Amino acid sequence: MLKYSASEALSSSSLSSLRIAEQIQKIVKITKPKIIITTHEGHAWERVIYNAVRESDPNIKCIGYTHAPIFEKQHAVKRSLTKGYNPDVIYTSGIVQKKQLENAELLNSIPVEVLGSGRFLGKHIKTTGSKNNKLTCLVIPEGIESEINTLFQFSLKCSLLLPKVKFIWRLHPKFSFEKLSSENGMYKTLPNNIILSNKSLQEDFEACEWVLYRGSSAVIQSVVAGLKPIYLHSSDEMKIDPIFEIKNWKSEVETVKDVQELFNSGAGNYVDYSQAKKYCLDMYTPLDYGLLVDTLRKMNSNE
Repeated sequence: MLKYSASEALSSSSLSSLRIAEQIQKIVKITKPKIIITTHEGHAWERVIYNAVRESDPNIKCIGYTHAPIFEKQHAVKRSLTKGYNPDVIYTSGIVQKKQLENAELLNSIPVEVLGSGRFLGKHIKTTGSKNNKLTCLVIPEGIESEINTLFQFSLKCSLLLPKVKFIWRLHPKFSFEKLSSENGMYKTLPNNIILSNKSLQEDFEACEWVLYRGSSAVIQSVVAGLKPIYLHSSDEMKIDPIFEIKNWKSEVETVKDVQELFNSGAGNYVDYSQAKKYCLDMYTPLDYGLLVDTLRKMNSNE
């Protein structure tokens, strides 16, 4: 472990974190801000920025913003370090993350407040309602090539075993099917029940009853739209499920046979849906601009 730590101390990612902190420190000395806001996802660069900023001016308030779902085993985001490397307060995009962080004993009582998010779902996604017997599944990988291959190759195997089930493949915006096909020959010839989506997200929601996913936060929007989530994982890996706290509405699969049994069982009833939908709506609450304004006012009054 010590040998690994020593090698990581000189890794490119460690040097990059230190470089970012030095650059921010120089900017702070010139601009003299009262508040610094970074993401709060557990990255090392977030923590070294806080320390670098305080070395320039200990009165600057450091805020960490948790804007995305928190995975079950996401450790660094749930712990405090020495005081110089901690945010003064953590803002979250929703009620769910606030509860998760407040329940994390290692945070040592760092205040957590809900700022909200521009990704608030209440007004943007129409619940499509029960679609029983609509054997269509949306497949939504993260914008990571390895994750795309994992989900697409798995659903391709499913499509061959389940010819009556349609699988709609949807890519992260930074990828294209043209590039994917040119780089991977297995995607050039696909069965008829694999559909490459060029439609809006809402249109894909309306066409599907199920959603197959791994780490993509788009599953949150999918649940709000009424789709039933199927989480793919293997027994020897750490889970990256953004909605790991949802138990009854969600299915988990490891093999193609699991998917076959799931569709053949006629599952997909909406008994547990309302609770799952509320959970996902609480992931992104409306943006509260007043919270930032109040923070600035308090700082001005303390001068």
